[in-house]
Amino acid sequence: MQQRVVVISWFLIIGGCTAAERTTPTECTVLPAIGIDDECEPEATQPSVCAWATSVDALVIAEVTAVELLTTPAEKATAIGEHVLVDDADCDEVVNPGLRLDIRVEQVLAGEAPTTLTVRIGADRVSSFDPLPFRGEDGSLTWSTGCGLQVGQRLGLPLHHVDEDDVWSLMGERLFSVDDDVVAFQTKAERCTGNVPVGGDGVALSTLIDDVSGCDDDADGAARRAEMLRRWGPTGASPSAYMAGQCTDPIPQ
Repeated sequence: MQQRVVVISWFLIIGGCTAAERTTPTECTVLPAIGIDDECEPEATQPSVCAWATSVDALVIAEVTAVELLTTPAEKATAIGEHVLVDDADCDEVVNPGLRLDIRVEQVLAGEAPTTLTVRIGADRVSSFDPLPFRGEDGSLTWSTGCGLQVGQRLGLPLHHVDEDDVWSLMGERLFSVDDDVVAFQTKAERCTGNVPVGGDGVALSTLIDDVSGCDDDADGAARRAEMLRRWGPTGASPSAYMAGQCTDPIPQ
């Protein structure tokens, strides 16, 4: 809970960038780092390329066509400790936002995916991003520094389909950029490497595609899928981890 309080404080007090300060989408080449994470994993826990690729429902290369703050639905704790999904207008507190990405799929490396789809990134994951997204004075999405995620970026996305809610989710996975056809995963604090496949970062995209094409379903992939569903999905996590915003106590003035 302390982590969320810190993040909301930043969300509320950072100022919006002016139009002149915003970086154009074509200049956004570095993805948001994962700057706060209490699930730092040692290098030994890195999955193999095949365990990683076969644990998701779709591994795609896609162009971002829209980026929006995700405030509805928002997860709200009731007086009896239940967690329910509500519209953001029904939050009595500040809404800690997630993100909604619309993407146009260029290539499916593993699994199956439609040509266009919407990906949800829950508030719990977004709260660890550096820079952070927030709503500017003109109502548009902007970022605390740099340019974050923007329309026109070409990304790699390991995606999970949440059957219970019929939504696509990043669900704790890390995005990767493919600028100049080189794979570059989101960086993580303290040199943690969990959720990045062994030998997958910094390689040519063609190498990653070749490695993934040789993968068959295996026990390691099934085990990793179960673990991601438990830690970041509906098996063991709340909706704000994978598909929703979160109603959060306001910062005292």
